[in-house]
Amino acid sequence: MFASGAIESEFRGAVELQHLSRRTSEGHKIYLIVMLGIEVCMFHFQVTYKISPYFPPNFDQTTYFLQTLELVQRFHTTGWSALAANILHPVTATGATFTLQGALLALMAGPTRTAMLSINLLYFIALQLVLFDTIRNRTRNVDLAWVALALLLSLTTIFNVAGGIYDYRIDFSALCLYGIWTCLIIRSHGLMRPRSGLAIAVIGILLVCERFFTILYVGIVLVVLFALTVLYARLRASAWSPFSKQRCKNVFIAGALTALVTFPLLFMARTAIYNYYVANHVLGEERYIRVAEVGISSTIDYILYYPRSILGGHLGRLTLWLIGALAVVSVARGVSTIRSARLAILVRLMACRVEFLALLLATLVPLILLTLDVSKSPVVGGIVVTPIVLMMVLLCSVFWEGDRLAPSGVLSTHSQMHPGAKAEFATWRRVVRASRPSAIVAASFLVVALASFFVRGTANLHHLSRMDLGRITWLNESIARYALAGGNPSPSISFDRVVDYLNLGTVRLVGYERFGRLLDLQPRFGHGQYGIFATPRDEALKLIADSDIVVLTDPLRERTQPYPMNARIREYWEELRKSVDSSHILLLSTDISNVPHKVFVRTVIPEKVLGGH
Repeated sequence: MFASGAIESEFRGAVELQHLSRRTSEGHKIYLIVMLGIEVCMFHFQVTYKISPYFPPNFDQTTYFLQTLELVQRFHTTGWSALAANILHPVTATGATFTLQGALLALMAGPTRTAMLSINLLYFIALQLVLFDTIRNRTRNVDLAWVALALLLSLTTIFNVAGGIYDYRIDFSALCLYGIWTCLIIRSHGLMRPRSGLAIAVIGILLVCERFFTILYVGIVLVVLFALTVLYARLRASAWSPFSKQRCKNVFIAGALTALVTFPLLFMARTAIYNYYVANHVLGEERYIRVAEVGISSTIDYILYYPRSILGGHLGRLTLWLIGALAVVSVARGVSTIRSARLAILVRLMACRVEFLALLLATLVPLILLTLDVSKSPVVGGIVVTPIVLMMVLLCSVFWEGDRLAPSGVLSTHSQMHPGAKAEFATWRRVVRASRPSAIVAASFLVVALASFFVRGTANLHHLSRMDLGRITWLNESIARYALAGGNPSPSISFDRVVDYLNLGTVRLVGYERFGRLLDLQPRFGHGQYGIFATPRDEALKLIADSDIVVLTDPLRERTQPYPMNARIREYWEELRKSVDSSHILLLSTDISNVPHKVFVRTVIPEKVLGGH
């Protein structure tokens, strides 16, 4: 009687703990959904009211927006073949699918910047879900999964003014895809699980099609993993173990499928890739301009640029502090149980050795390749942040006990408790009790990270005042309105400075957003053959004389960018002004950041067409 009652009591306890485990799991899903929903609301509010009404910072953003809108227009003209041609005949050296995905969103939700920028939000949500599932699955600890999300949300790169979730360039989506790719490697126990190579190949293909240059990251990581797996198997035993064979098989499948799909695409884009990466980054003079832009003045600066960029501009101070706190908490947990759990910690550490190797490669390969490139960018280093977060969390996880489900086989056929089941049940209850401090740590990390995320996510990301932003919008809109009303279907235009807030691209973009037309503007001075490079005096005067619209500013003010154009134009700016005064008419003028901006045109149109300031 007594034994039967004890067994029944233990059975009821096990069932209750199983129900508690299910409710807890469902609770975590609800918390995750609520958090992602709040992120979506914040994103769309910020983009709709603080991003889209103003010019897109950085020249490349404007280019990608216009390429997407042109693709949408071609779709309306020629149908689905326009979208297929964007992949089969890539014209850019950076990638083939980014503008395609933006165009699909624009076709579904309308050709607005909010719709197109949502591609970054979708990828970021996918990264969070995959990261959470990866850490939860690999460490068997849901608290560590929340810690990993906290580290991800605290990253400076998410709202970096030089590129982030509000930036319509390929860098943020590539960051997310590369992060998902590395997560899948970790979730598969270092490509050990059957059919894991296929999933990793799919994400790898999407990543390379998004950004061609990442074929080097993916290819080198997989090749080194394959070579080291073969070498380890050969050194350890004369015959391969089933584990080594399975890993080699999956690595080969992932690499072969990725190469099979992407190499034809890379071959078709070979001319654009050569002109962009070889002619500009290796052979051209632009590489030295980009180095000067980021303030590199010595060999040490050159070597340490990307490590500094990753630590300060992409990880950020808050993330580094959280990583330090996580390390302290994890070591403290390990020290407190070191006598009884030393072997378990060592076993967990050795069990993750392939994952650590993969994450180390996923971090070092991009870092080394980017450092070897003479041209530097403050944006591209962010691609390694997810592997770094994964590495830190996985390393600390060896000091954290994993949570377990309650044993399902509590009673035997003889209505007696299995000795093993009883021990397992007791262990699980101890883990549940021990997990309470872990939950407090995870909750604390998440509160700090979310607070930082929402403060930075709703902040003003423009460095200019609202008054200047309004004037910039008015200038672009006025020029676009004049171009539409002037009677010339393809007016030519010149700018005497290279700035991201007023150029041929911003006028076309604002023209489409305000009037529904993509203007066919013909670039002259400040664009085309010379652009940021020095334009000879006679050529500059010729280009200005051939322009229907000319924007003149000032020969000296705010020309700190190390562009050869800024240095050379001082020599003949007065001649440009006199030439414009004699052949053009002042249309409008205003000041932006204390720099005068004057717009000259060949012929005037009624003032009511331009509207007021």
